[in-house]
Amino acid sequence: MTTEEMITRIRSILDEREAGFWSDAEVLNALNDAQDEVVNYCLFVFTSGGVDSRLPLLLTPLQQEVVYEAVTGLWVTLPEGFMYPVSVKCAISDGEEEKPCVFKSPGANHFYEEDNHWLKPGEKNLYCYITGGKLNFSTTINNGTVKMLYLKKADRITNENDCLLPDNASGAIIAAAASQLLEKDKQYEESGALYAMFTAKIEKLILL
Repeated sequence: MTTEEMITRIRSILDEREAGFWSDAEVLNALNDAQDEVVNYCLFVFTSGGVDSRLPLLLTPLQQEVVYEAVTGLWVTLPEGFMYPVSVKCAISDGEEEKPCVFKSPGANHFYEEDNHWLKPGEKNLYCYITGGKLNFSTTINNGTVKMLYLKKADRITNENDCLLPDNASGAIIAAAASQLLEKDKQYEESGALYAMFTAKIEKLILL
């Protein structure tokens, strides 16, 4: 659904065809807040291990891959717009086999060599963690390769840029945006009903 179509639908719900009580900027801001709410809800389900821990379809347009080649050192810089890592594979030197990296908290040192089921017993774990805009590694990489699947931040909805999420997310986004806007007019009952509609829609979509 285009930005224009989403704005038209919201103004229909608000019973205001043109900017008046609610400015165009307010409607766009509400759309972006609603888009963020959809993304954050889906990300919460994914990171909590829900729905078999698979990436929700609503987030697939945000998935990107970055490949770092000829890497030497203990870290690489995260890509611009990075939001959340999905998976990392690393070859610690040229010609080495790629192996999955396990994500760990940088403070959980005693777990580092116990939890990587991809490696043979006795081998040193390959783990990574994120701090300060960097993807850090447990082992120094020497002219190796790093491949990362990650989720980028959703582009802002503008008059020129339509929502990047699938069309079936439009209903949930519109409901959440209209709910937020109605609070300004102190229409709390109508706002609550629309937010309940948003919740029902997003709970169904997350199962797809």
